[in-house]
Amino acid sequence: MTNQIVMYTEAYMSKLDSSKPIEISKEFVSKLDLSHKNLLIIYSGNSRLIRTISVKSDYTIKIIIVIEKLLPDFVGSLGSLITNLKITPIYSSAICYYETYCTYEAYFEPNVLTDIKFDEFKVRVLDIKGVIDVISRNIVPT
Repeated sequence: MTNQIVMYTEAYMSKLDSSKPIEISKEFVSKLDLSHKNLLIIYSGNSRLIRTISVKSDYTIKIIIVIEKLLPDFVGSLGSLITNLKITPIYSSAICYYETYCTYEAYFEPNVLTDIKFDEFKVRVLDIKGVIDVISRNIVPT
């Protein structure tokens, strides 16, 4: 049985020093799709996770949906909207801050979420019960 197990993840340790950038080993970099131009790095503060996703575009678009109260219909409505508009996110996450509000965050490549699609997306998301705001930010390489 052990010979049949496929490893889904790999890991290595890197020194953490605030005066130096975090280093990624050459072995790990060689496993990335190097035809992609950039690396999207997402830090999740409460879980202390850092995600890295190779992307083809020169920048990505971060969408933040602010939700006053997370209602059961929200997830289904948002999922249907994303499917209907054919705008698959690179990564998405949601978190609720105590009982005051929740946020849903998603990252898109610009060829997937064009200005026209964003405008339609924003109008339709604001129609979902409980949604307060939809914010867009461009994430560019530093």
